[in-house]
Amino acid sequence: KSSDQIELQAGWGGKVTGLIGTVGVNFNNFSVKNVLKPNAWGPLPSGDGQKLGLRLQSNGKYYQAATFSFTEPWLGGKKPVSLSIALYKTAMNNTYNSAASKFSTTGATVGIGKRLKFPDEFFTLSSNLTFEQYDAINSSPYYSILKNGTSNNFNLEEVLVRSTIGDPLYPRGGSKYSLSLKMTPPYSMLNNM
Repeated sequence: KSSDQIELQAGWGGKVTGLIGTVGVNFNNFSVKNVLKPNAWGPLPSGDGQKLGLRLQSNGKYYQAATFSFTEPWLGGKKPVSLSIALYKTAMNNTYNSAASKFSTTGATVGIGKRLKFPDEFFTLSSNLTFEQYDAINSSPYYSILKNGTSNNFNLEEVLVRSTIGDPLYPRGGSKYSLSLKMTPPYSMLNNM
């Protein structure tokens, strides 16, 4: 059975910022292999435990953000190895002065997760590779460490999690602990800075 979620948020940021809105949907039992089968849509194809998410946030011309995510919990269908993909884009515009500045971030993450047998079956280890691109226009040196133009960044994150939560959507017991390490290439050494 599907256990989909919808997120609706609205707030007021004052006279300058105005209305801030968020819309998000999470389909927690999606099925990619049934997308082309018309009789499987009701309203969406489900049954394989895949997760599909979309989230949009904006307050008009000052800030926009969009995130798309997909998770396959049983890659290959035989072992509990997960594949996750996420794409995101944020854009911020400062139009309070004559020299309008813009800053945007575009990123993509691919992750592989595996359930461990040692020290017990509650441990999982995941590796996430992320590429991010930053674009700054008329960036102020007082508020940003980035210069005008485009910058790229790669990072690798290792996450070790121990979770005894039985139902992650509506937890009623258990615990969750995580330890993470994020690494980036030594750009300053590569550029002889």
